[in-house]
Amino acid sequence: MKNLFFKELKLSIHPLCYVFCLLFGLMGLIPNYPAFIGAIYCIVAYTFLFLGANKGQTTNDLFYSCNLPIRKQDVVKARIVSCTFLKAMVFTVLLIALAIRTYVIFPKITAAGGTLQNLGLDFKQGFALFGILILGLSLTDLIYLSWFYKSGKSIVGPTLVGVLFFCIFSCFTTMIIPMGFPAIIETFTSLVPQILLFVGCLVASIGIEFLTYEISKKNLINLDF
Repeated sequence: MKNLFFKELKLSIHPLCYVFCLLFGLMGLIPNYPAFIGAIYCIVAYTFLFLGANKGQTTNDLFYSCNLPIRKQDVVKARIVSCTFLKAMVFTVLLIALAIRTYVIFPKITAAGGTLQNLGLDFKQGFALFGILILGLSLTDLIYLSWFYKSGKSIVGPTLVGVLFFCIFSCFTTMIIPMGFPAIIETFTSLVPQILLFVGCLVASIGIEFLTYEISKKNLINLDF
């Protein structure tokens, strides 16, 4: 399992994903700039580059992995673990950037007589944003991975549908929900509600990832190359 996970990190994840995780996450350091924009850019990189244009597709990695003396379910497990690792990397970088901006950069700007505009989320409010985004990404994994392992070939359909779903999910949280998504996040002014919302979304996401694993495992086991 460990070797399969390292294979995913070195051979399957597109190198630009690591670059985008770092660069877009560091956008959280920019004063007077909406903090959630960096998270959205990271999500776009995740859906397009890793779930879609992964290098394993061009090298027929799935066929090779399934012909190794390993269980097919371990192939699925390694992909899900690598997806989880990438998401954790995205939000860790962005969370650290938000913490530095809130507790280091902002006080220095204020002490120097500068002005700050409330264009985005601060460090505390970021927990709610991360929780909802993680939930949306887990649902995207459910759509993409379960579909991909059913055929094991084309990634065009699963990728387009997965990206379309996340766009609809984002629009739902920002437009359809009353007051809009930013207003909902702004209502959580203390750290405790933020953490509770984050934990709730995280628990739901873990359950979705287990469901994704079970469905994808069954599809791959029944797949005949």
